[in-house]
Amino acid sequence: MSAETDSCPTQGPAAHHRMIPRPRIVDTWFYKVLAMMFSLMCFTGIVASLMVYDNNPAPGFFYGLTLNGIISLLAAASKSSLIFVIAEFIGQLKWLWFYESD
Repeated sequence: MSAETDSCPTQGPAAHHRMIPRPRIVDTWFYKVLAMMFSLMCFTGIVASLMVYDNNPAPGFFYGLTLNGIISLLAAASKSSLIFVIAEFIGQLKWLWFYESD
């Protein structure tokens, strides 16, 4: 074996177990931005549905679903994804506070 093949990480049995690097944006901001966009879409859905059915009789949906049920479902989804983002930001602020206190 030559030194050239021993130092090459793409050859041999170790090449199969090599980690594929991911972009840093996926590790840091991707899920937070995705959760924030989902929360804003749910909130927009709440506002749009309330604007559509404003001063109109209550609609009848399938399976006994009501307008209040849809609004409640969208509000719960919006709050849960927003809580995820807020918790991540608080965690990041904690580490920044620890870093600055040293």
